[in-house]
Amino acid sequence: MAGDGAGAVGLLLLLALAALVAAAAAASEGDVLLALRATLRGPSGDRPPAPLDQWVSSASTGPCQDPIWYAVKCSSNKVLGIRLEYLGLQGNAPDMAPLAALTSLRVLSFANNNLTGPFPPGLTELPALKMLYLSRNRLSGEIPGDTFEAMMGLRKLFLADNAFTGAIPDTITSPKLLVVQLARNRFQGNIPDFDQKDLQLFDVSHNRLSGPIPQGLRQFKAASFEGNTDLCGAPLDVACPPSALLGASDSSDSSDSMRVLMIIAIAVVAFGGLLAIIGIITALVSRRKDNDEPADATETPGDGGGIAKMQSTADKSIKIAQVSGRHFVVGLKLLN
Repeated sequence: MAGDGAGAVGLLLLLALAALVAAAAAASEGDVLLALRATLRGPSGDRPPAPLDQWVSSASTGPCQDPIWYAVKCSSNKVLGIRLEYLGLQGNAPDMAPLAALTSLRVLSFANNNLTGPFPPGLTELPALKMLYLSRNRLSGEIPGDTFEAMMGLRKLFLADNAFTGAIPDTITSPKLLVVQLARNRFQGNIPDFDQKDLQLFDVSHNRLSGPIPQGLRQFKAASFEGNTDLCGAPLDVACPPSALLGASDSSDSSDSMRVLMIIAIAVVAFGGLLAIIGIITALVSRRKDNDEPADATETPGDGGGIAKMQSTADKSIKIAQVSGRHFVVGLKLLN
């Protein structure tokens, strides 16, 4: 009985400890969201939007306890998504780096607001994001080139209806990418070659892009590229000049060209080494053959400073010596 009582007490202690750990985690994630709310300004411009007043954290409650916080999606008592949409948010987009403490965060949306200023900082600290929605704001400026470099699980990227400028980042390379919506911005330059095989939607219409449409994107309809006066090639009914095709090939295939050059260099070195080995073997065989074959003629010094040459005839019983241009029979082999 005593043992059963001790076991029950131990189990209760473990459950209590688990509850404390869960409450601490909830409070921690709640603190992160409350810090985020403090940086936001709603339609009035002097306070966070009213719907976020429901965000209240304590030692026993958090964003994933009933009632689950407004605009928060949870999984296994962890914050999985934050969708702060249609809240009339104003001012610059907040720094996203503190959200890295939300280790299960996969979905982030500030779409359909009035955010201004540059692309939100700190997104490089969220490599596990799968969906990012920033469409229909008034964000502007260039997007840092390394923003998406570590987001190898990114599936959906919505940046449409802003005023982003500069080049489309070529680091949007997640192999799991399904949707890229960049329409109605001010992006310039060539379109990177998105070669993700599962890409379902791609839209860069109404920007300031130029050059040929990459081969991997020609499966999409012309509407995905319209409104870019300097784009050419299929699916648009605009032929590309040869210079544009050459420039696009040089830029989009540079990495492939480097790989080809490396392969050619390795092949040349290997072929040269093979030829050297064959040459060495051939020289050794030739030298051995020369050593093994008998000489057809020998030279011996003759009288008077002349040179005596011994020459074999077809009849091996006769040898002829030549001294100073004269021939002498020097030996006969007697036949039995």
